[in-house]
Amino acid sequence: MLFQRNDKVFYTFDNETVMIEAWGKNAFRVRVTHNETFTSNDWALEEPKPQKVNIQISRNDTYGDEPMGNMEGRKSAPMASIQNGKIKAVFNSVGALTFYNKQGRVILEECWRRLRDNPSMSLNSEGREFRAVSGSNFRVVIRFKPKDDEKIFGMGQYQQRYMDMKGCTLELAHRNSQASVPFYISNQGYGFLWNNPAIGKVTFGKNITEWTAESTKQVDYWIIAGDNPREIEENYTEVTGRAPMMPDYGMGFWQCKLRYQTQEELM
Repeated sequence: MLFQRNDKVFYTFDNETVMIEAWGKNAFRVRVTHNETFTSNDWALEEPKPQKVNIQISRNDTYGDEPMGNMEGRKSAPMASIQNGKIKAVFNSVGALTFYNKQGRVILEECWRRLRDNPSMSLNSEGREFRAVSGSNFRVVIRFKPKDDEKIFGMGQYQQRYMDMKGCTLELAHRNSQASVPFYISNQGYGFLWNNPAIGKVTFGKNITEWTAESTKQVDYWIIAGDNPREIEENYTEVTGRAPMMPDYGMGFWQCKLRYQTQEELM
């Protein structure tokens, strides 16, 4: 079922609920749960400023002259779209989610490989996979289709020599000499934040991108479209918070050492 509630779009099927809402300029926050309700945690995100969105619930497989990706050939299929500035999210009739930029080009789409998808495949691989762990927690895997020429930059600090994360598998956990910051910018014109503190991993494969959380109550991610990395970074820091300017007294000479044994050594 696809429906609108206030300025949010919902998709429900069986015990799954997907919610998409505008969260900052040209950006969406996407949450998915198999529980009765979503949690109230915003994690890395701050309360956004209100945005003007355009929501459509339709039974046609096109919006104007714009093709809707996986829905080619599926006539009279219920669909929903929500647009926030330069980004647009579209559900097809079987729940697959695709994101477009302001030119109508696909920037990111979920990867579903079931018989009822287009193209039809018998792999029975889902774009959103939930497996119960304990209580109301699940092991979740979210899958996206990558572009052949995509380059990915960011993700924090890992002990490796690669700048382009394409082809890498990264642990989503903090360790001594490892700082996991699950935000990246793609050369396809979007940024992506995995807004979930659960231990897990991400694989930026050539044939698939997979985000995994070992134990969590819901999927939570944030995606933004932009014309350049500067615009994406500026809007990213607007919704996650900006570090305050250091006071003048802290702008002087800094010297770092593990310890000083005596006053004489310090001097």
